[in-house]
Amino acid sequence: MLGDVVRYNFFALDNVDKDTYSLDYAIVLDIDEKNNTTKILPISNKFHKESIESFCIGYIPGFVEVKNEGYVNNKQYVHFNKVIDVNDNELYPVHEQDLCGNISKDDNGSPINVALDIEQLEKIVKKYRIYEILSFSIANTLSFIFISVSSMLSSSP
Repeated sequence: MLGDVVRYNFFALDNVDKDTYSLDYAIVLDIDEKNNTTKILPISNKFHKESIESFCIGYIPGFVEVKNEGYVNNKQYVHFNKVIDVNDNELYPVHEQDLCGNISKDDNGSPINVALDIEQLEKIVKKYRIYEILSFSIANTLSFIFISVSSMLSSSP
């Protein structure tokens, strides 16, 4: 399931129909079986300038979206600053489709889930580790500055 594309109700809409397109897409980044949660990484086809928080992973094999012009395969961008942990039962699999909307099936007739290719998954995991390290470092630096300034202010006459 790691690297699978899923749909999730990011806007916490009540009574959402999982078969409609009111859910947004994300990539499974990590699975915590002990707590029954999954860390998901939102994706979007909206262009974002390359940064430590967002970058393009390209086209995801078998992943199409329904747009006004029909079924389309667009480049996708990840957003590390929007990673969240969710309950497993809130995720819905996305199935591989062609540009006519036909769902791909395996030899047993079961739908095939959309997943990143190995290069895309490795790129995301590598960059996410860097993002986490930098975020932690920045948070510690800001905390140190805050404590220092608070200490200076409390000791001034």
